[in-house]
Amino acid sequence: MLRAILSWLVAGVMAVLSFFGGLFGIGGGDKPEATVPQPTTAIVQPTEAPTTTQPTTLPASQTFSFTVESLQELGLTPHTLTMHSTDSIGREFTRVYTGVIVKEVLNAMGADISRLNSGSTLRVTASDGANLTYDYSVIISDLTLLAWDMDGSAQNPPRFAPGSTTGVNHALFVQRVVSLTVNY
Repeated sequence: MLRAILSWLVAGVMAVLSFFGGLFGIGGGDKPEATVPQPTTAIVQPTEAPTTTQPTTLPASQTFSFTVESLQELGLTPHTLTMHSTDSIGREFTRVYTGVIVKEVLNAMGADISRLNSGSTLRVTASDGANLTYDYSVIISDLTLLAWDMDGSAQNPPRFAPGSTTGVNHALFVQRVVSLTVNY
C-alpha cells in the first residue's frame, strides 16, 4: 500500500509540474516547439556621403623660373633705383638698376606672400647653378629688384639686386638669375 500511495504522490507531483511547466516553460511535458528567429534583410536606401574637407598640405617651398621677357610680360611697374654698395676690398660703388620688385614678382607668379614670416628665406639661383640665400627682410623689401638693366647695360638673364638707396648694402647681388625659391 505504501507503494501505491507513493506512486499516486509521484503521479500527482508530475501532473502539477507538467501543468505549471507548460504555463511557465519549465519542466517536462508538452512544450511548444521553440521558434528560431529568421534573419531579416533590411532595405537600406543610399544616402549621400557626408562631405569632409581634407586639410590641404601646403608646400614648404615654391620655385619660380623666369626670363627677362617673362618678367616684363607680368605687367608689373618697372622701377629704377640708385643703389650704393661696397665690394669685399672696401671699394664703394653706385649703380642704377631698372627692373621689378621681387616681392611683386613672387606675388604675380603665385607665391603665397601671406605665409612669409621672419623664418622665411629666398634662394636665388643663377644660370650656372650658383645660388645665395637671403632672409625675410630682403624678400619683403621694396628695394630688392630683379633688374634687366644695370647702369644702362642689359642684364639678360636678370640680376638680383638686394639694394639700399641709403647707406651701403651688403652687395650680395647675383648675376644671370633664372629662378627664385621661396622657403616659407
